[in-house]
Amino acid sequence: LNKVVGLGVQLFGGAMGAFLLLRFSLQPLLLIFGILLSLSNFSFYYLSLHPQSEPLLWFSVVFENISSALCVTTLVAFLMRIVNPAFTASQFSFWIIVGIFPRFIAAPLVGLIYPHYGWSGLFLLSSFVSMSFIWFWRRLPKSLFQI
Repeated sequence: LNKVVGLGVQLFGGAMGAFLLLRFSLQPLLLIFGILLSLSNFSFYYLSLHPQSEPLLWFSVVFENISSALCVTTLVAFLMRIVNPAFTASQFSFWIIVGIFPRFIAAPLVGLIYPHYGWSGLFLLSSFVSMSFIWFWRRLPKSLFQI
């Protein structure tokens, strides 16, 4: 389900994100899409409470893939905004690594959290942690978001 449907939904979400970036400002889109991505984590929490629900599984996979594609599209636009055109490749690479680094920290922590709290606790914690990053985005200067 995730591989077949997920790819199509991610392509659609990326195209939709690019379309929305042409029409709306970057800052509100980052906020809205960040909230959607946090809610997609919450949908997996709800799925962990109702594991036999196939429609909920479909919804969670589609919702997570489309919201992550929207986030990635707007995040790339944001990164292209903050890098210097003379050093785009090196600065863009640096920011991508900064974005990937938390995954290397989070992966081993999942192995510690899951045995104590199960999938439900893990997905609930993930939703709350991702919401804290939305608080961070709201504190960034508005001048960073003007394209």
